[in-house]
Amino acid sequence: MELKYELNETNDGLVVTGGENIEGDLVIPSEQEYEGKVYPVTEIGDNAFDFCENLKSIIISPTVTEIGAGAFTGCKNMSRILISDSVSAIGYGLFGLCNSLTCIEVSEGNKVFDSRENCNAIILTDTNTLTHGCAATVIPNTVIEIGAYAFEWCESLKGIIIPPSVTIIGDNAFCLCSNLESVVLPDSIKVIEDDAFFSCLCLQKINTPESLIEYGEDVFRGCPSESLKDYMFNFKAKWNKQNRELREGNMTKFYFRLNKTEDGLVVCDFEDGGSPLTERDVVIPSEWEIRGRTYPVTEIEEEAFSSYDKIVSIVIPDSVNKIGEGAFSDCDNLKTIVISNPLLLKDANVPEGVKIEKS
Repeated sequence: MELKYELNETNDGLVVTGGENIEGDLVIPSEQEYEGKVYPVTEIGDNAFDFCENLKSIIISPTVTEIGAGAFTGCKNMSRILISDSVSAIGYGLFGLCNSLTCIEVSEGNKVFDSRENCNAIILTDTNTLTHGCAATVIPNTVIEIGAYAFEWCESLKGIIIPPSVTIIGDNAFCLCSNLESVVLPDSIKVIEDDAFFSCLCLQKINTPESLIEYGEDVFRGCPSESLKDYMFNFKAKWNKQNRELREGNMTKFYFRLNKTEDGLVVCDFEDGGSPLTERDVVIPSEWEIRGRTYPVTEIEEEAFSSYDKIVSIVIPDSVNKIGEGAFSDCDNLKTIVISNPLLLKDANVPEGVKIEKS
């Protein structure tokens, strides 16, 4: 085996960029001669060993501080990796298509990452975020977040048990897990981010946690729509019911979600329930009850009322302290806005000629 190197950005260490005839058990050296001088090996570059199909295991030396994105993608026969205590930065997508990987071990002396309880995963210690996993991963019940791309392209993953400590599933966390068949989400889950289950081609069943308060875009993009349609519908229906709470009155509907601090509501959408030819006077409520608790309405989301050209007047309660960009853009028939603090409208794209009345 012959490794290839280049100098790092500060010219005081070497980056492993790849190699030839990479096979069997590989140990990344601590130092290497390069252009007549001996340097420490400090990094494994992006995609350095991608698709080295004969690589079986790798041990990373105690001088390496960074492992680049996709460094081991496609190493289909790699079964074990040992990460030294010096590693402090790891890129996304480290183990995609590593379908034989059964042992991920982080040195106990590492102050940034750990693999607690022999979980066969990499966990960011300070935030309890699982950043990289494999089919053999057992998520510890101390993990709070499954990070972005944590199980990306893990084709050998068929099922996963998510413990009740987990509150967030990051974007693309299980993307391209083409053999993942079912997922049981605990009622602790509050956030599922964009494309979390993108292209999980075999996903047949998933439940909807009651705790969900934030649901990203295209969570099930590329999943089998026929087998998942009931679950996708339930997700959207329960999301609307629980967290974009429906407020009906005078043939109008508002959809709310909790704000980032979970102490107020954001108006995130509006729906006209009446005749499409009927003009509307809209009054935003100052508070609303969700799951037995009453919250003040504190924000109007970006483009929340955009392009609703049947609105002629809107009353904004005093509780609102933030109005997003373009909130009233293209409201062509809007004539009056009643608000206590007109300065909140500076980025709302209020059409010209609209009368602003102070409440």
